[in-house]
Formats: sequence, structure tokens, C-alpha cells
Amino acid sequence: STPISGAQPHRCRTGVRFAPARAKCIESPLKTQPMNVEHRFERNSSCSSSLSEASTGSIGQLVEECSIHNWRSPLRCTIPEPGADIVVALGKFDAMHAGHRALATQAASMGHPLLLSFSGMAEVLGWPQRMPLVAPPDRPRVLQSWREACGGRVPHQRFVPFHEIRTMSPQQFVEVLARDLGASGVVAGRNYRFG
Repeated sequence: STPISGAQPHRCRTGVRFAPARAKCIESPLKTQPMNVEHRFERNSSCSSSLSEASTGSIGQLVEECSIHNWRSPLRCTIPEPGADIVVALGKFDAMHAGHRALATQAASMGHPLLLSFSGMAEVLGWPQRMPLVAPPDRPRVLQSWREACGGRVPHQRFVPFHEIRTMSPQQFVEVLARDLGASGVVAGRNYRFG
């Protein structure tokens, strides 16, 4: 893997761009050509109608809680901006504080920002259950308030089941982001770890 340096995003052979923040490029071992955004969108062009129907608690149109059955649905199904690159900001996003807004802002500089978080972490890791600092009904309001910081784009948020991705290698996770979800870029904070 190659460390990132400088201020410009870096594109890996998987087609996923990483914003500089101590991120590393994870190269794909596959013998395929690099995927560009159009190729991924073409491959993921049909959005599952079950995405909204099978969501286990969609909050407005900005926050989506996925189940084990639909978490790999293309991200572009939830973004109202046709043809936009979707850039994932990775994190827990329980507090939705200024640092989280900075991640969304960085993602917005590269495409349409989507916060990707994980549900069920406490159960899987044996942590005590606690409510997020920003309650689920307040999340759409907070995301709407980030519009100006994100260049006019309102970030979306998707929660995926943590137990579905916990055992993936960093490379497998990046490949899921690029191939299944159709992300064209990823941003993460300095203390984020893959795996």
C-alpha cells in the first residue's frame, strides 16, 4: 500500500480516490482494468426497489438504516444528484460534531458526500449500549445544516450492519465500496482504521 501525501486526492487502481489524511491506497489484486466512475455506475445502474422498502428505519430521505439484505445496494440510489461522483466519509458519526462536518466537507470537494457508518457495533464488540449523541430524528436537520459547508450539497448518511464488514480485510472493504456501493472516493479521519 502507498501512503498519501500532499493536498490532492489520490486515485488507486481500484478507482477509489482517497483524500489525504494519513489514508493509504489499497491496491486491488484483480486482473481487471481500473474502474472509472462511468463504468461503476453502468454496472450498478439498476437501483433495487427494495432499498427503500427493506430499509429498517429510513429517517427522511437523508438517513438510511440498512439491513443485512440491502446494505450492498448502490449508494447512488439514495443520492438525488444524477451522475454525481459519490464520495464516502467513513466514521461512527454518533456526535456529528465539527470534525465530522470537516469530513463531509472534504468529501463534498470531491463529489456528493455520503457518511457511511456502522450499526450494531456495541453488540458485536461487547460494548455497553448507549444512545448516539445526536438522536436519529435530529440527523436530517444536522445534515441539512451542513449544506453551506459542503458547497451546496446536503450529505446523506447510510448505516450498514457492522457484523457484515467486521471480518473483511481493508482491501475487501475498499472493493465493496467501489464495486458494490459505487463509491468513487473515500475520506476518513486521522484515527480511522480499516479492519
